[in-house]
Amino acid sequence: LAAAELGYLGFLGLNPRFQNVLKGKLKAPPPLPQDPQKRYQQLFAFLSESDVARFRTLRDRCAELVDLRRAMDSKQGSGGVEDFRGESLDRMLWLFLKLLHQRSGLEKFLGGTRRETIEAELKSAEQQLATALERDKAAGLPESRLATSIRERITTIRERLENHKQAQDGLELVTAEIDKTEQQITHLCEVGMTTTDSAGLTAQIDSISTSLQSSEKIFAETSFSQLYD
Repeated sequence: LAAAELGYLGFLGLNPRFQNVLKGKLKAPPPLPQDPQKRYQQLFAFLSESDVARFRTLRDRCAELVDLRRAMDSKQGSGGVEDFRGESLDRMLWLFLKLLHQRSGLEKFLGGTRRETIEAELKSAEQQLATALERDKAAGLPESRLATSIRERITTIRERLENHKQAQDGLELVTAEIDKTEQQITHLCEVGMTTTDSAGLTAQIDSISTSLQSSEKIFAETSFSQLYD
C-alpha cells in the first residue's frame, strides 16, 4: 500500500494539470488597478444612481470654486491654485467617493443577509441540540458526534450574527461620515465663493483635509472595512 501511494504521488507530481493547480494556488490575487482613472471607474461603477448624482454635484461645486479662484488669482497676479486643488479638494473628493463605495458594499451585504433569517436558524439549531442532548442522556451516553456538530454550527451562526451587527454599526458610521464630509466640502466651496483671501482659504481647506485623512485611517482599521472588498 505504501509503495502504491508513493507511486501515485509521483505520478501526480509529474502531471501537468496537477502542477498547474498548484501554481494557480500559489499565484497572488490580481492587484487593484494602479491607474487612477481605472480605480476611479471601478469605485464609480459600484455606486447607486443616487450616490453617483450626489458625488457629481459635489464635484461640480468644487470645479466651480477652482475656476473662480483661478480667475481671481490671475487678476491678482498670484499663483498656487493648482496646488490648492490637487493637495486638498481632490483628496477630499476621493475620500468622499471611497466612503460612498464603502457604504454601497455594506448595503449590498446587509440587503442579502437578513438578521431575522440568521436568528431563526439559531433558534432551530438550539432546539436540535437540546433534542440530541436529551437523547444522549436517556441512552446514558456521552455527547454524541451529532450533538457536537450541532454545537459547532451554533457557534458559527452566532459569529454570523455578530458580523451582521458589525456591518449595521459600520453602515451607520459610514453614513454619518459621508454626511459630515459632504457638509464640510460644501461649506468650503461656499466660503471660497465669497472670500478674497486665497491663503486663508487654502489653510482652512488643508486643515479640514488633514482631519478627513485621520477619519480615513480609522475606517481602514475597522473590522468591517473588508466587507465591501
